Amino acid sequence: NPVRRLLAPLVAVVATAGKWGAVLLKLKFFTLVASMLASMWAYAWLFGWRFAVGFVLLILVHELGHVVVLRARGIAAGLPVFLPFLGAVVNMKEQPKSAYDEALSGIAGPVFGVAASFATLGLSDVYDSQLLRVLAYTGFFLNLFNLLPVLPLDGGRTVAALSPKLWLAGL
Repeated sequence: NPVRRLLAPLVAVVATAGKWGAVLLKLKFFTLVASMLASMWAYAWLFGWRFAVGFVLLILVHELGHVVVLRARGIAAGLPVFLPFLGAVVNMKEQPKSAYDEALSGIAGPVFGVAASFATLGLSDVYDSQLLRVLAYTGFFLNLFNLLPVLPLDGGRTVAALSPKLWLAGL
């Protein structure tokens, strides 16, 4: 049939474009996963793959704390993007509406991160796992460090609600 022969390439192009359109919609999720895998690879190179997976998951929970609070406050925020050896960042698509929103979103990461570290510590006791214990204490340290009142750390974002002059004390 000549009509089928003419339409077959068009149908193939439309089907392929539809698949790529779906892929492009999932690009944000792909960026999250790809950047997580890159960070896992980087940390695994130094500390082994088990630690790397746990460490990146702890960072993910920390960053999702920011995302959850930002979105709950009506501030558009993307998914985290991991930067090997630097941590991760969440892209706010708009500025916080108030200093309170900025402070709340800043402290949310460490709160979620500490909760995840406590859960990891609890699991380390249940499974008598030195690896989980090390991950838990690493998570505690990471979140405590992140509370230093210096930008770009979360503590710097949080104290800015009180006064940016506190950044000098942080330095």
